[in-house]
Amino acid sequence: MCTKYKNELDNLQKEIHTTVQLVLPTLAATLWNVDAGGVKTIIQSLSQNSTIAGVRLESDIPMMIGSVSPNSSDITKHDSKKLDVADQRNSVFNRLYEQSFPIQREASKDEVLGTLKVYSSAYTVWIRTRNVFSL
Repeated sequence: MCTKYKNELDNLQKEIHTTVQLVLPTLAATLWNVDAGGVKTIIQSLSQNSTIAGVRLESDIPMMIGSVSPNSSDITKHDSKKLDVADQRNSVFNRLYEQSFPIQREASKDEVLGTLKVYSSAYTVWIRTRNVFSL
């Protein structure tokens, strides 16, 4: 079971890596252009992915876009995934795994505009591990 959990965590992190790599060029361009609306849309889109538990943008470019996490006030009864994660606040399922991605302009790979931190949850890994055993 422990090996399967580690395999599922690796798979989940690879999926998140692939997803983030698809949006990084657009995120870099919108961040460079100080397009707060565009940046917010990208962050919100990422947060809608069922494999992602939270997203955090760190940048020196001043921009108010808010934060997106499963424990935020916009948790609804219609979104059972978010409720499940929020209900597990004091359990082992509350553990988050962080992946960091530098945000770089296409024109200048040496210039880092910020860092995108994406979180996956132990709860999601556990559900995926459990689903494999129930097949």
